[in-house]
Amino acid sequence: MTDVADDTVDDVNDDEDAAGDDGDAREKKSKFTFPKINKPNIKLPSAPASKGGIFFFTFFQGLILIVLFFAVLSAWIVLRSDRVAEMHQDALASKTVLINIPKPEQAEEDMDGSPLSVIANDALMPAPFEGMIEPGTYGRLPKIRVSDGLHPFDAYKKPFDPVPGKPMVALVVSDLGLSQAAMKRAVAHLPTTVTFAFSPYSSNLDMKIQAARTAGHEPWLNLSLETRYLGENDLGSQTVLRNASIEQNVSRLAWQLAQGTGYAGIIAPAGQVFGNETNDVNTILAQIFDRGLGFVEGGPDGSSSIALVANQRNLPYGVSDMTLDPTLDKDDIVMNFREFENRAMKQGLAIGYIHPSPLSIQIAKIWIESLEDKGIQVVPLSTAVTR
Repeated sequence: MTDVADDTVDDVNDDEDAAGDDGDAREKKSKFTFPKINKPNIKLPSAPASKGGIFFFTFFQGLILIVLFFAVLSAWIVLRSDRVAEMHQDALASKTVLINIPKPEQAEEDMDGSPLSVIANDALMPAPFEGMIEPGTYGRLPKIRVSDGLHPFDAYKKPFDPVPGKPMVALVVSDLGLSQAAMKRAVAHLPTTVTFAFSPYSSNLDMKIQAARTAGHEPWLNLSLETRYLGENDLGSQTVLRNASIEQNVSRLAWQLAQGTGYAGIIAPAGQVFGNETNDVNTILAQIFDRGLGFVEGGPDGSSSIALVANQRNLPYGVSDMTLDPTLDKDDIVMNFREFENRAMKQGLAIGYIHPSPLSIQIAKIWIESLEDKGIQVVPLSTAVTR
């Protein structure tokens, strides 16, 4: 019995020793630790505790995301802009030119340089000619050359030999010089037999007249003269007026004539009121005809007094038949060109004016291209006036 008890005690002791060994092993295992990893020192903003604070915190985060999105989008558009333009260009049914808008200084240079760069095969000689100007109060004035009696009309007109027996039209683009774009348009689209008439109020008029001569066009000067429509159409501060003194009108006319050189003659506006004022007419004509210039009246209601003076002195004089574009209506302008053409066929000669608007220039271009098949020739204004 004692032996059994001792054995039992020994077994218990053995179990305790085994348990102790297992505890030691577990204790050793529990003492194993992972290596320490340092966490990045990132502090995220904590949301405020209040509801209002949470709203503004969320709104601020969303705003940042929107700003970042548009910044990335803008960068992408800049990098892809050329390619996007090309893709849109390729998608057009009829390809047009992608226009690069020049810088202001570049645009100004281009506008001033062209049409001076246009040199026609039938370019006119540079003006003024030797011995054909004299100094005046406001600048250089045209005059008849003393050495050989050459008139500015004959010197500065465009040489032209019309086909005998073929109806003639003299087309004049009036009031040029006020817009450089209009000048370029007329040079680019109209043949050199079309006459250019310039406003005396144009800046750098002398340069523009020389540009017209270089481009092959015969230049004339629009006269700023009082008309029946003066109340509706003020012709400017240097207008020759019926109620002004003779001295004032002579001074104003001298100012107009001195704004440029190289023009063949003067074009009076339609509806001028000096026809029956004999003294004033003689004074004005003396300043024009005595300088060897041609004179053309506007509108079909020309002055018999002016025509009489011109015929008596055997000076170049003419009367225009019509203004083709009194209103910028396409149908009306086309109809007027047809009437203009009919007059040339009936009379053998017709003189007409247009303004340098894009519509008028385009219609004139198409109309002129149709004249060859109709047997009508376009002539310079100097060819159309009589002496």
